[in-house]
Amino acid sequence: MKRKKLLAIANDTFTPTSNIQKTTASNFIVTKHEGDWYALALQRASDKQPEPNHWGLPGGGVEPDETLLEGAIRETAEEAGLRPDPRFMLPVALVSAPTVHKQYLYTMTYVRDFFEPDLDSDPFHEHQAYRWVKFKDWPDPPHARVKNLIDSIGKKKLHHLADELKDESDRIERKAAGATRRTVSGEEAETDLDIATQPA
Repeated sequence: MKRKKLLAIANDTFTPTSNIQKTTASNFIVTKHEGDWYALALQRASDKQPEPNHWGLPGGGVEPDETLLEGAIRETAEEAGLRPDPRFMLPVALVSAPTVHKQYLYTMTYVRDFFEPDLDSDPFHEHQAYRWVKFKDWPDPPHARVKNLIDSIGKKKLHHLADELKDESDRIERKAAGATRRTVSGEEAETDLDIATQPA
C-alpha cells in the first residue's frame, strides 16, 4: 500500500463495517544503538489469551471514536508507559483479515535511546517482561502476527523505514526548536536536541 494512502487510513476515525468489525493497532518502538536498530518487544502475561508468554508489541483494539493512529498512541501509553508524539510515528502496514472481520495497523515510533517501559501502568497487566532486540533476534516464542509481519516486510526494509523515520524526526525537531543553524566563530553548527516523547 502506498505511504500516502496508508497515512490517510491511519488518520481516519475507525468505523466498523460489515467486512471489518474490529481494528487493532500495534507499535514498533525503535531506537538506534551503535549503528544497529533495536525494537521494544513485550512478553504477554502467562495468564492472558491469546498467545500467553509470546513476544509481541504494545497494541490493542481501536475504539470506534478514535483514529487508528490515536489507538496506537493510547495502547502504547497503556502498555509501555510511553505516549508517543505522533510527529515521530510512521504507519508501516495495514493487514486485513476479512474472514475474521478484522484489520491490523502497525506503526513505528522512534525514540532517542533505550528506556524501561512501565509495564505496571497497564491496568490489565497484559505483559510480564520486556527486551530491546534486533529485528533478526526477535525472542521466542514470537507473537504470530508480529513474526509474519517482520518476515513479510523484511528486516532490511524495516531498517530503511526506521532510518527514514529518524531522519524525519531529527528534521522536525530542529525546525520546531528553531535550531536551523547558528554561526559559531565563523563556522556553522547545528544544535543537538533530544527527542520529545512524553511520559504517559
